[in-house]
Amino acid sequence: MEEQFMNKILKYLAGSNKSIEQVKKKLAEYDCPKQIAEKIIASLIEYNYVDDEVFAKNFVYDSLTLKHYGKIKIKFDLEQKKISSDIISSVLADISKDDEIESALIFAKRKPFDENKLKNMLYRRGFSFGIISEVINKIKECD
Repeated sequence: MEEQFMNKILKYLAGSNKSIEQVKKKLAEYDCPKQIAEKIIASLIEYNYVDDEVFAKNFVYDSLTLKHYGKIKIKFDLEQKKISSDIISSVLADISKDDEIESALIFAKRKPFDENKLKNMLYRRGFSFGIISEVINKIKECD
């Protein structure tokens, strides 16, 4: 029985990195008994199949470079995924101001320039007012 659940979870993990919480939820969806789920999770952690820190680093990279989210949104999303605050602080500290500005600029350049709309869009994407102001100024300088 334990082997069946382990095989299902390994297939689930084959697609991409998952957090420990995501694995717990998936095991619950499979109606895996709690004791077996705890054993499986312990094994997955021991063999480095799941690691919240690695998951968080990859999540931050994807969120910043592919989705063009700011630190505020990334932090919120990681909290929703039940990543510990220590790990969140650590991975967010790796994001430089320049990285955030570059990400916001890439996103902003895809949109027609309307200052108020752009400010609102960047704010909703989790960029701070300071980053938004710098991005708006850089765009104005280029025009």
